[in-house]
Amino acid sequence: MSSIPINDIIFIVTITTINIFIIFFRKKNKHKEELSEKAHEGETLNKPLRDTDIIICSALRELQCEPEVKKIDETTYHITFDFQTENFVIVCNKTNRFIQLYDVWWYNFSLEDIDQLAKVKRIINELNWESGANVSYEVKEDKKMVCVNISRGMVCLDEINFKEYLRSTMFEIFTTHYMFFKKMAESK
Repeated sequence: MSSIPINDIIFIVTITTINIFIIFFRKKNKHKEELSEKAHEGETLNKPLRDTDIIICSALRELQCEPEVKKIDETTYHITFDFQTENFVIVCNKTNRFIQLYDVWWYNFSLEDIDQLAKVKRIINELNWESGANVSYEVKEDKKMVCVNISRGMVCLDEINFKEYLRSTMFEIFTTHYMFFKKMAESK
């Protein structure tokens, strides 16, 4: 069995790699040209975008929720609504497609209960590894309470079925609630 000299192998690999790049860039340029032709033919490449708050409120109404919109500044809104007995808040920006869904203060306890605080911190750390949602706690010094919150980042686009995306994200939050309470019961 004869062996191929290393220089020949390097040459073959180099030529193959160059050919792959040439093919890739030709296809990429061809795609750009097709898009450019469509633009010149009058086809709209970038449809006008609906404002994020309008997309969210429309989806919420389809889910039988009554959104309340509070304008924070020129572009930022807080949209509050109830869904299956939970109070949610969505923070959105009219010009940004990234939104944050919050379920705040769904579990709270006395700040003086040090054992409970240690247990909740441990469970929150576990849930943040196991869940797609972000679980956190905040201390309310004035009320001497610790409150547990859940948040989840989302993308708000017309091109997707935002209602179903929102519904599934809220169910993910409910699943995180369930996991939290299950871990709490197991740690007694």
